[in-house]
Amino acid sequence: MFLLLVACAADPAAIVTDGGSWTLELVEDVLALQGDAHLTVQDADGSTATKLAVLVTPRMDGMVHDDTAVDATEEAEGTYVVALTFSMRGAWWLDGTVADDARSETFSLPVTVE
Repeated sequence: MFLLLVACAADPAAIVTDGGSWTLELVEDVLALQGDAHLTVQDADGSTATKLAVLVTPRMDGMVHDDTAVDATEEAEGTYVVALTFSMRGAWWLDGTVADDARSETFSLPVTVE
């Protein structure tokens, strides 16, 4: 007899900050070499998170690229936009911080650049 258990996350593309205060999700499925990335942010209760400081640093595993951090701007309630330029296509990470007046937490979000 075999028992098969399958666990399905509510949204596999969403990640939680290291302290558990916020959930981030990339709106786009794939990012362009140059352009905007849109991140939605919710708090631990699932409510839209507004008035946050979001800082993003693109990183590619095993490569040495310019790792300049870029501030995101709140474009709409809970949606933050950051202008990014990637040096090549492939699998990247958006590392960063989310902060409010009380705390600052980090995240690492996988992205595909085409």
